[in-house]
Amino acid sequence: MMRFLIALCGYSLFVQPASGQPANKDSLFVAAATRSAIAQHARVNNTLERLYNGPEYISYDRRLTGHAFFPNDTLQESQVTYEGGQFTVPLLYDIVKDEVVVVHPSGYRMALHSDRLPTFTVQNHTFIRLDTVKQALPTGFYDLLYDGPTQLLARRTKVILVNPGSFGYGIYDPRTTYYIRRNGHYFPVKTRRATLAVLADRRKQLSAYLRQQKIRFKQAPETALVKLVQQYDELTKPLGTRH
Repeated sequence: MMRFLIALCGYSLFVQPASGQPANKDSLFVAAATRSAIAQHARVNNTLERLYNGPEYISYDRRLTGHAFFPNDTLQESQVTYEGGQFTVPLLYDIVKDEVVVVHPSGYRMALHSDRLPTFTVQNHTFIRLDTVKQALPTGFYDLLYDGPTQLLARRTKVILVNPGSFGYGIYDPRTTYYIRRNGHYFPVKTRRATLAVLADRRKQLSAYLRQQKIRFKQAPETALVKLVQQYDELTKPLGTRH
């Protein structure tokens, strides 16, 4: 950018008319060229070139069963917020390493810098990055399942389990941990009982809601959690704003 400005200023001085003379076609051309160059620089700063500044992505042993990605191992057209810009780009989300992967124009896969990536979406899942130094959960990307006064998030991971006696072979084992964010704190929840304990001020009403709606926590815990947190926020709204 500095070289660009120096060169542009030098060219402007070279063609600028003498003091007191009316503006001629050359000076008008320089002014137009300056505006165009600045606009072009701004456009370049907001192109996909800004994405391609991460390390090369290193994949896994192909003999492993399954894959490392969420929700699947095919590139998905996704929305990405990166270094202050908004981009639409095919990506993969590696939940073993907790990395977002894109394809460089030259053809190789590249991992984005996670600390420059506050949010992205893939297949209707919105992931946000939490820096949780002061909280009892790991820093990284979380699937924002419900975003209200109370939030519900999922930490989606996979670990590689190596089969004993089979050198280099193993499987990707998926694991999901759910968190409720309430009053600025994150609470891990896994069961119906743990969820009702976090939302204890409406426990009786929520238990009745589960029975009335015939929601089976063990059959579909994620669906049950979303409905419970949504209902909790509905119950705790000011009276005049409830549905």
